[in-house]
Amino acid sequence: MLITDATLKLISKKCPSLVNLSIVACEGFTDDGFKVLSSLKFLASINMCWNSYSPNLASNSLQSLLMVRNNINIKTARALLKNCPNLQTLDISACHQLGNAAELLLYIIPQLKLRFLGLEKVVVNVTDKLFKELKQISLALIGRKITLFSDSISKDDANKLTDLGFYIQLSDSQNSKIVL
Repeated sequence: MLITDATLKLISKKCPSLVNLSIVACEGFTDDGFKVLSSLKFLASINMCWNSYSPNLASNSLQSLLMVRNNINIKTARALLKNCPNLQTLDISACHQLGNAAELLLYIIPQLKLRFLGLEKVVVNVTDKLFKELKQISLALIGRKITLFSDSISKDDANKLTDLGFYIQLSDSQNSKIVL
């Protein structure tokens, strides 16, 4: 489906109290259209799965962002975490341009509100260097529960992360969940 910048601008103008927006499998919009959405003070949730667009978004109201199978890379994911300080849920599963998604863990610990990070079907490799860096800042996890959902993290890496205070949900090939 084609959604243009003009469409997003019209939505912003006509629906100033919009709370949830779903633009799944849509094309045709750019950062110009998306910047207008930042002005929506009540926008709490955006579902933009199966899009080729990777947003440059800043929002204080956004709490949930679903971007499964998007063209998001690690730099854009870090910017989203920084520019959406009230984000509680970020699902970037099957975003194959991410590279090693474990690098995001350094950026989610300072995000005090984030509770769920979907990383299914992406590379999650906790290197020794990354683990040392995570260990240094892991005190920020005390009293918080951050859930990582992944089917590609090794059991050893999952155990390392649970030792730091993360809550890991692993998905096996039969789609059942293994909770550590």
